[in-house]
Amino acid sequence: MPRIVLMAPGGNIAKHAYKLQEKLGNKKHFQVVHGYMEGAVAYARKYLDEDVDVIIARGNTAKLMRASKLRFPIVTIPISNTEIINSIRKAKELCRGPDSSIGYIGLEDAIQGVQEFLEILNYSVTFYPVNSSRDIREQVVKAKSEGVTVVIGGIHTQQFAREQGIDSVLLESSLYSISQAYEHAKEVQRSLLQNRKKMEERNTLIDSISEGIVSISEHGRITLCNSPAQNFLRIEERLLRGARFDKIFKRTEAEAIARTMNGGSRIANHPFSIQGAAYELDINPVIVHKKSKGVIATIRKRPNGGEAAAHEEAAASLEAGIVRFEDLIGESLPFQIAVSTAKRFAELDEHLLLAGEFGAGKETFAACIHHAGNRASGLFVARNAAALTIDDMLAAHRGTLYLDEISELPAEMRQVALELAIRKSVPAGRGERRNADVRIIAGTTQDLAEATAAGRFDRRLYYALNPFPLRLPTLAERRGDIPELVRAFLGSLNLEFGKEVRLDPAAIERLGGCRWPGNILELKNLCRRLIALSEPDAVLTEARIGVELGDGSYFRSSSERNSATEGIPLPALPNERAVVINRKKYTFDDLRALDAYYKGKKDLLAEKLGVSRSTLWRCFKMMDEAGGGS
Repeated sequence: MPRIVLMAPGGNIAKHAYKLQEKLGNKKHFQVVHGYMEGAVAYARKYLDEDVDVIIARGNTAKLMRASKLRFPIVTIPISNTEIINSIRKAKELCRGPDSSIGYIGLEDAIQGVQEFLEILNYSVTFYPVNSSRDIREQVVKAKSEGVTVVIGGIHTQQFAREQGIDSVLLESSLYSISQAYEHAKEVQRSLLQNRKKMEERNTLIDSISEGIVSISEHGRITLCNSPAQNFLRIEERLLRGARFDKIFKRTEAEAIARTMNGGSRIANHPFSIQGAAYELDINPVIVHKKSKGVIATIRKRPNGGEAAAHEEAAASLEAGIVRFEDLIGESLPFQIAVSTAKRFAELDEHLLLAGEFGAGKETFAACIHHAGNRASGLFVARNAAALTIDDMLAAHRGTLYLDEISELPAEMRQVALELAIRKSVPAGRGERRNADVRIIAGTTQDLAEATAAGRFDRRLYYALNPFPLRLPTLAERRGDIPELVRAFLGSLNLEFGKEVRLDPAAIERLGGCRWPGNILELKNLCRRLIALSEPDAVLTEARIGVELGDGSYFRSSSERNSATEGIPLPALPNERAVVINRKKYTFDDLRALDAYYKGKKDLLAEKLGVSRSTLWRCFKMMDEAGGGS
């Protein structure tokens, strides 16, 4: 039976995991294994079989398992603010005098959130970031040399602290955090099972086609080849899948595929031969947002003389121009909250308002919502609101209409758009109307609430389009995603330009420190410029990046950005008893702890959280409605 496996590095996590296992009542589907760091990786490789769907792990173990490129998705056990506070309190109890100090040793990408939370509580803690088990020993030694008397961290931190003769506190995971990780793993598992079913259906359909079908990714790798293609090419599937197309096809055909991939032009009925047998090759680009993202090659036997060959059209579900949630790149908390919320909105079939800066991906999110909803069989029509026509509205009938920069909608179209949103019809002349069952997703970079209050935007249209607002994070708010985005852009652009340009780690780190006022679009444009101007096999250094960026706006510190939903508390991830305030997540336990710390003084707590008193009351109301009140 497919199952979820939790790697328990110590007794505390194992104890809670066994409690959860007992609560679930099915040990076959949720397995607990004792394993830590390299030992956990070795166990997974040797003993975990194809029946395992997801692995749950914590901290450095989860990071190492991801880096080891195991075939299982890895879900990380979160560290809650409540767990951090409990560890700080235990550390304070070990402090023996005024000269005592506390150090926190943890993953570099997790420290920022911890630091911001502890600053609210006015706790004085020195942070020592690590990226691997080797770093932990060095940071413990450094902490001791800097006068730290108590360190907080994981199992390795405790071990090295004992060697150095200083006290330590284990940052323990609670049953709540492990339950959260399990629920996340269940979501991943459900998604995997759905994808497997779709893949089996697609493969069955593709194998039933008499023509050979070969799908080639934007990176030049073969991702799919049906049975006829394997027979025509005389190569087994295991050798075809993942191979570069220019290693499989002859030079002339490989050049034709590369031209289509780079220029997006279709090639039909290209004659070629395989071991003396005559074939024809069709090459069709897969276009996403006007960019080539790969090709589909169709192979068929060339008819002899006047023989008419009967070829059924490929009915495979290889859809060009479609972007889905699983195609999105990013693991940062603000981005994952946006994706999770968007997935829930996709199921509602309601009008939506997407707020976000230019280049933050509003149209991409709108397309994902469309293709994940019950209107996926209809058209997704994207238009700038300033150029909207009634024909656009009719074209989106039974589909989705995305209106970018809704604040620029012409005055004469506002009433029409309002009637479309409310009555699902549009004027057709001579007093007649035509039905247009359309879901509207509006995008804006402006504060529509302020514009509506000032009379610059139609109040009725604002409320018609704004039942479910979603603010997309800026790239500056999701800096942790920049390395993965850069790698993805480099892969596709290298293929487009026929190069193998790379960035060294310091260069990627420097990109992570930029302001990015143009967000993802600006980052991608920079990557395009770097590759276009570089030698084919260049390795771009931090110095090279600095020359390209100069002293422009990239390195200015991010200023506070106004948005349509800034400061409004939003629900966190599904099944999570938490809210997000000003892009920071607070569990209900966090709010209660903070409220107790400030002795119920809501004015002071609101000031520390950077929100108004009314916003703070909305948070507590949300908590009470969810049954999280004290």
